[in-house]
Amino acid sequence: MSVSHAASLVIMGAFEGSAPTPEENLFFSNTPLGGFIFFKRNISDNFEHTLPQFLSSLQEKYGQTEAYGPLLLGIDQEGGRVSRLGAPCPNLGPALNIFKTEEKISSTVEGPLRAYGRGLGNFLKNLGFNINFAPVVDILTNNDNTCIGDRAFGQTPEEVTQRAEAFLQGMQSSGILGCLKHFPGQGEASVDTHLGTALIKVTRQELHTRELIPYKRLLKEAKSVMIAHCIYSDLDTVEATRSRVIVEDLLKVELGYQGLIISDDMVMGAVSHNDDKAWCEALCQGIVAGIDLLIISKKLPMMQRAIEYLNKESQKSHAFAVRLDEAARKVIAVRQGLKR
Repeated sequence: MSVSHAASLVIMGAFEGSAPTPEENLFFSNTPLGGFIFFKRNISDNFEHTLPQFLSSLQEKYGQTEAYGPLLLGIDQEGGRVSRLGAPCPNLGPALNIFKTEEKISSTVEGPLRAYGRGLGNFLKNLGFNINFAPVVDILTNNDNTCIGDRAFGQTPEEVTQRAEAFLQGMQSSGILGCLKHFPGQGEASVDTHLGTALIKVTRQELHTRELIPYKRLLKEAKSVMIAHCIYSDLDTVEATRSRVIVEDLLKVELGYQGLIISDDMVMGAVSHNDDKAWCEALCQGIVAGIDLLIISKKLPMMQRAIEYLNKESQKSHAFAVRLDEAARKVIAVRQGLKR
């Protein structure tokens, strides 16, 4: 594929409103992105009637090419406070509080969490989405962690693993791709990464015996994994989204994960985007670290700058061009595998 297409296919962008602006339409018509993520600002009150047509039109205008497959159309619909869709979308509230007595059940038996995941997946699928950034598999070990809080499925590795697995299996059975987040675990954070950098001082051994337990169990089922913006001081000095030690060495090599690897939103407070060059370098570092898809949740000019910078870096470095091409091909493979 062309270098320019590789640079745009690794971007998951977003619209500023409930329909593309003329500028967005012109750009996205000529620049194939990996997909789009949707927020409340993109969704009208009567979304159950308008959203299917909108998402279908996006596939017709910007996706559905034979070479690349359908666009990835994603949303954060965890339930509870992280919910972009209101009623009638299934929402039983925060993950921490629902079906607390859910017992471990075989994959052939549908318990309440699996049924809930399947119902949510079917609803999202009927709207036109194909990926939901859920479940959260962080373990709530720090009760002062307001960013994760009741978004977690539990406070122990076993509880999170068991309950998140049921939800994930149900949702993915509908054809919606799930996403484990936030690797390698954000439950111990004391700072909200939407606002700034979170330093997590857990040892590598603690990660393996606690935070990584859900991943070790669920990676074989997960279609994608989202990387946290936290710094894990025992592993590296930079955020996980820029850390080859965490993404390439730990997730891909040590844990053997070969699925789609996605960044958390690259315009969150934990990523410096006031300095344009530093922000663009962070994107490149994320690709080098092993991330396949970078989320840029707002502002068309930022998406344009990101693609331009990735292109320039590809022209300067053959090694970077190879890694960028690999990431784009991972995105394409997932898109081509979507049920149409």
